Amino acid sequence: MTCADFFQRRRSRGLLTLVMLATLAMSSAAAAEPSARERAAAEAIFREAKQLAAQGKISEACVKFAESHRLEPKLGTLLHLATCHELEGKTATAWIEFTEASRIAERTRQPDREKLARTHAQALEAELPTIRIVVSHPVPGQDVKLDDTPLTEGTLGSDIPIDPGEHVLTARAASKTPWSRKVTIERGHKLLTVEIPALEDKPIEASPPVAGSAAATPRNPPDTAAARVPAKSRRTLGWVLVGAAGVGLGVGTFFGLRAASEESDANTLCPTRTCPTSEGLDGHDAARRSALFSTIGFGAGILAGGVAAYLLLTEPLDAPRTSLRLVPSVGREGGGLDAVMRF
Repeated sequence: MTCADFFQRRRSRGLLTLVMLATLAMSSAAAAEPSARERAAAEAIFREAKQLAAQGKISEACVKFAESHRLEPKLGTLLHLATCHELEGKTATAWIEFTEASRIAERTRQPDREKLARTHAQALEAELPTIRIVVSHPVPGQDVKLDDTPLTEGTLGSDIPIDPGEHVLTARAASKTPWSRKVTIERGHKLLTVEIPALEDKPIEASPPVAGSAAATPRNPPDTAAARVPAKSRRTLGWVLVGAAGVGLGVGTFFGLRAASEESDANTLCPTRTCPTSEGLDGHDAARRSALFSTIGFGAGILAGGVAAYLLLTEPLDAPRTSLRLVPSVGREGGGLDAVMRF
């Protein structure tokens, strides 16, 4: 082994120890003397864990061993916990626990336990899976986590021991879209390299326009006379013109019928082209006047109807509607139509 390999191995192990802070924290808690209640609870949970392990309930037993060691850190409990994690298939966790147990045994001069822990640690190290996480485009303040465990900048790019199974790698940064990936580590897989790509910028969300603001109003509305007329005035004018069209057509019809009647009376008085009486001439003149009024009435009615149709048919769909009814009326001087409007 060269000097470079030796220092590289020492550096790698130092990084691995940092990654397993949660496991080492249980051992470092030994400095705090547990209370009598904690020692009693630790002993009871330890016995329960041994029973679960004997029944083959390895995962449940590991949870109990870990809790017993947290309440009262002991070398024996740590060895049981490491053995349980080894049976559970968590080789990286068991390796760091056996390594820590061998150091405690060496420090407390327990050679048998030291040898046992070191033998297991060496056997596990031979098949220890590792993962190397590479950040291709790091950004300031980027947060990288492996199974909710933050990874420091010094850990990134190094070979980290990891338990076999499925893991989740995430990366976050301000103003960036979060990135995540599930990775599966097989037992015996020596190294898996995962590259975190450049994080994409978050899309800018456009705020909704405020009612009455410039953003809510079309920039270039159609510049037509109809568009400049307010909706209510436009609608009112349209229905007024509908009424005017009805009146105009009624007037045209009335004078048209009157002109026909007056022309018939004048022809009775003047059977030939030469009219011998002044009454006959006056009758022809009256018939011509009535025909003129009829033409004006029909023309005005048609014109008003066309404008009314344009105003009403081009009205905005969301504008309130106005109704119009034409009611026949009869008076002493004649008949007609009355327009009744409802807004």
